This record gives sequence, C-alpha cells and structure tokens, in this order.
Amino acid sequence: MSFITIEQRIAAGSQFTGTNGGSTGTITTVTGLQVLQGETFQLRSRAKDVFTFIFDFDATNPVAETATRRRVFVTTAMTAAQVRDAIIRAVNRTPGLALYASSGGASQVNLTNGQGGTAGNLAALPDTVVNAGFVVSAMAGGVNRSSEPVDIDGVRYFPEATFGGIFDFDFATKRLIDGAPVSGVPWRVERAVMQLTGAAPYTLSILYPDGTTATLQTGAGALVLITNPILLAPDERLHLLTVGAVAAMYARVTARPST
Repeated sequence: MSFITIEQRIAAGSQFTGTNGGSTGTITTVTGLQVLQGETFQLRSRAKDVFTFIFDFDATNPVAETATRRRVFVTTAMTAAQVRDAIIRAVNRTPGLALYASSGGASQVNLTNGQGGTAGNLAALPDTVVNAGFVVSAMAGGVNRSSEPVDIDGVRYFPEATFGGIFDFDFATKRLIDGAPVSGVPWRVERAVMQLTGAAPYTLSILYPDGTTATLQTGAGALVLITNPILLAPDERLHLLTVGAVAAMYARVTARPST
C-alpha cells in the first residue's frame, strides 16, 4: 500500500511546554461519588473557542462527542486523583484546545495554555457541578512577547531560546497519498526526521487513547534520524516532546498501514 508522510512545524495553535508566555490555571477535582451524570465544566484557550466537558458514568451508551463537546468517563469508585487523571486524558485528547493538562497533586489538574500572550488570560467559565469542592480557576499569567516568530525556508524560528513543544502524529485521521481513506488498521512508522535547533533534549513516545505514553527513545541533538520501525495500533499516535533551548522545530514522519 502507499506510504503517508506527515510533516509538522511549530505554528499558531500548537501546544508548547516551557516559557512561551502562556497563561496557566487549575482544576480542583472531587471523587467520583461527588459528581453526577451529565454535569459539565468548560475550558478555552482563547475567548471565542469554548469546549464543554461532560461527566459520564455510562460505559454502555456513552455520551456522543463532537468537536467541542467532550466526554469525561468516571465511575463512583474513583478517587479524586483518578477523576483528575480522567480529566487530564479528556483535555489532552481534545483537538483544537491548546491547553496542556498535567497532574498538580492528588486532586489538582494543572492547565498550561499553549498559545502565549495576554489573550489567554481568561475568566473561569460556569460549570454545573453541584459539589462545591470542584473548582475551575481562571487562566492567568499570560504575557505578550516583544517579537513574533519568523518563518524562514519552512522552519519557524523563535526570538527566545527557551521554547519546547509537542508534536502529535495521528495517522488514523489522515489519507493515503492516492486519496483512499484508511481507518481501523495498525500503522508501521518507517522513518522519522526531527530538526531541533540548539541540540534540544527530546522524548519520542507512543501516545495511547487514555492519554498515557510509552517512551520509545530519548536523547538530544540538532538533527535526529530514526529508522527503526515503530508499530502503532489503530488508535495510537506517535508523540514527540521537546524541551529547553529550541530555536526552531521541524519533524517529518513517514508510515504505511501495517497488515
């Protein structure tokens, strides 16, 4: 079958880790017994784009998801930490929401805005969770940088050298070069090339549907070439995280359906 190549560069809307001027916020969680079926909370990385997250206990007939309506699967047996992890998984698998969720403690989700600037400083939106212990904070602390990134020969260069970033390569949502859609099949990644100016440290992982990762390779370097095949299940993604002194970032991954 044909090969498919996904080529990505850091651009507007990409998720970042590190100092990019992005705002931050938190979600304080409660136990599974303390939330109710259908209760909701809302998040956004910019004022106009609102995403609604719905607590759902029904494993048989789950809440239908849309681009801006996302399911958080919980059970009554969950601790506050397990509800935290369920929220983290839901947030990090939501396309178009430039927030990166991580653990901030036993009952806290930390949110980092991948889009820098004061436009990310946003008031908390209302939620329908009855339990007063569940709290979504405002997003605050975003600052504007003095100059914008510059694109040169297809690579985006940043005015500061403290950026990191996240690339997700999701082959299941792409089409083959010949235009035929492919879904529900495993993928074999044949080659990955990454340009990480500044000899930046990186971690290459498989991203699972529940938001967890399995590390494949770590290292540091300005140019990284990976030729050992990587097998992905139909609903898994290839996940590249870089941190530290990165002035430019670029990645290209080639894969084919694996039969």
